[in-house]
Amino acid sequence: MKTSDTLLLLIDSLTKAEKKSFSQTALNSDYYDLYLLITNNPGKDSEEIKGLYEMEKPQSNFNVQVNYLYTKLLDNLLSLQSSSDIELNLFNSLFKAKILAQKSLFQEALQLYKVVQLKAKELHLEYLLLKALQEELKLLLFLNFPNLTEDELSTKHFEITESLKRARRENESSVLYDLLKYRTLHHDVMRSEEQRDALNDLLLSELSISSSSDRHLKSFESDMLHQLFQSTYLLGVNDYNAALSSLKELIHLFEENTQRWEKNPYYYVVTLESILYNLRAIHEYKSISFFLGKLEEIQSKDKEINALRDIIQTLYTLYPLIDTGQFKEASAYIEQNRAKIEGMLPLLNRDKKAEVILCWSIVLVGLGQFREVKDLLHPIIFQSKHFYYLPIFRAIRLIHLISIYELGILDEYEFEIRAFKRDLNKNKKAYQVESFILKFLTSKKVYFQKREKQRQTIQPIIEAIRQDIYEKQILNLFDFTKWVESKVWDVSFTQLLENKKDSPLH
Repeated sequence: MKTSDTLLLLIDSLTKAEKKSFSQTALNSDYYDLYLLITNNPGKDSEEIKGLYEMEKPQSNFNVQVNYLYTKLLDNLLSLQSSSDIELNLFNSLFKAKILAQKSLFQEALQLYKVVQLKAKELHLEYLLLKALQEELKLLLFLNFPNLTEDELSTKHFEITESLKRARRENESSVLYDLLKYRTLHHDVMRSEEQRDALNDLLLSELSISSSSDRHLKSFESDMLHQLFQSTYLLGVNDYNAALSSLKELIHLFEENTQRWEKNPYYYVVTLESILYNLRAIHEYKSISFFLGKLEEIQSKDKEINALRDIIQTLYTLYPLIDTGQFKEASAYIEQNRAKIEGMLPLLNRDKKAEVILCWSIVLVGLGQFREVKDLLHPIIFQSKHFYYLPIFRAIRLIHLISIYELGILDEYEFEIRAFKRDLNKNKKAYQVESFILKFLTSKKVYFQKREKQRQTIQPIIEAIRQDIYEKQILNLFDFTKWVESKVWDVSFTQLLENKKDSPLH
């Protein structure tokens, strides 16, 4: 992606607070004029912005100002982040200590290293603790170990050795969890005997680490990775009751370690969101309220985190209604909370905004309000082309295409079909859902035949897509196969969703 395109997307993602902060530090400069030009012309692409800028500033180099503005924005965002991110603050303290040492303020540097070590120990941040210990020893070596006995030196090296052991343990747990997560996202882990054996090998390796007798090497991070691994594995083998118990253990772990997240609960919020996502994927709607309650308990001074918490609560109140075809009830809930939802949107990042818009558009699809769907999705279609590999933007483009198809806007429909095919070829990825929908829409005369033969032809394709582990990511957002079935069988889309299977639990 060109830097100018990246810049437009970055500026579009800024919150009100971030825009205000940047404006206060960047007045009276060419790059700030470019910033104002971009913010005052939403929806224009980088080439259009370039043309406008060169008309206003013929003596200024557009590409130079793009790079400068991009750098300045990132610097400003980093500065804002450091005020709320304790890990970033500790990293900054390490660099401050290094600068103090370079200025021959050795005592002050050593004191600062001690502060970082104590805080890193308290928060179980092994990589920070290890770095602080190592940098302290480097400085002591440079100073010829002043006022340090040999036993004290040995103790410091022992601390480093123990920290390395804990870091290694966390890394080993992380490797196993990442491998498991990758396989569950990209492969049907239980389809063949070989895949089952490979999965069980991962399980045995993880149990070997988590059940180790070296209790002093355990940490919040390693315990969290253990519960994440267990719940992911259990979901993968369809042991949903045990998976639910493991997820509750994970939340209990967070509640026992509030010092890790209370000042910046973002990670806890997204952990709860991932749990809710998994519950939705297995249609376990009854358990959603328990985790929504845990989400509601989280309080933060950060407006963005509170907005994220509230919008997740809103979405996972709507999803059970949407997934079971209760579109009128979902629409009533949206209308009742419209002002609150619209007030949260400016505080959300691009992905979460897109999810809210997608959720809203699905309700409108269920109500047959395709003009409203098209109008709602059109502003983010340009952005979706830059993030096409993400399921949420794949779903948005497809629903936008369906709305154009339903409205019978022929010129725009044919343009979007060509754009889809170009992007699919460019990504060199066989997206089965997109290929299926495109074939269905462009061959509607064949597919709309009510003869049993045509129905028998299309049903195996639908079942194959539903079984594809990769395509389930987009089907969890919107069941495009159900929409096609409603057209082929001439049955209400709402009725098909109402017949969706219940939770496999209980």
